Amino acid sequence: MQDQQRQALRKRQWLYLNGLFVAVLLLLGLLLAINVTAPQFFLALGLLFLVTPVSIWVFKESNPLLRVLPGMGELSQYEHEKLGESWGKYHFSTALLQTACSLFFFVQAVIREGEAPFREGIPIWYFIVVPVIVLLIINLNHRSHIKRMDGKTPEQLHTYAEEKRLFSIVFASVTLGMTLIGTCVVMLMS
Repeated sequence: MQDQQRQALRKRQWLYLNGLFVAVLLLLGLLLAINVTAPQFFLALGLLFLVTPVSIWVFKESNPLLRVLPGMGELSQYEHEKLGESWGKYHFSTALLQTACSLFFFVQAVIREGEAPFREGIPIWYFIVVPVIVLLIINLNHRSHIKRMDGKTPEQLHTYAEEKRLFSIVFASVTLGMTLIGTCVVMLMS
């Protein structure tokens, strides 16, 4: 793939990714507007976080929603070829961390009680600051992904994929352990 073509596709990818984030925000905003309860909201978040892991593990695709958009299939193929056998290891960490987040939200949906709307008692600034922070994280992560993918050799990417996978296993284990302990404490105190 030519550098100029790849740069044009990367710009388009950035627009699509941010557009997808805005669509998810609108969906979550709609849920808040219809006054869903905390368990319902956390269930929706858990399901949203499962989209990427399911697509990686079942469809062998890192982001099937982006792939259907013009030019993104070509970019996905470029990344798949550059990663080679390391593709699964590279994306395993993303899938594992998002699965851990999804499980956390599902646990929240189970342990939360009440029929009050989710947004009740939460300051309005929270609904502004959190999406801005998440948007920054998504864009910084995407930028670093592009630098790695376009700037490293396949051998360097293989080494990085191994390290990333190991870190994700440790981090997800700690996160799930803390979630399990917290859940047990909450259930014992109930």
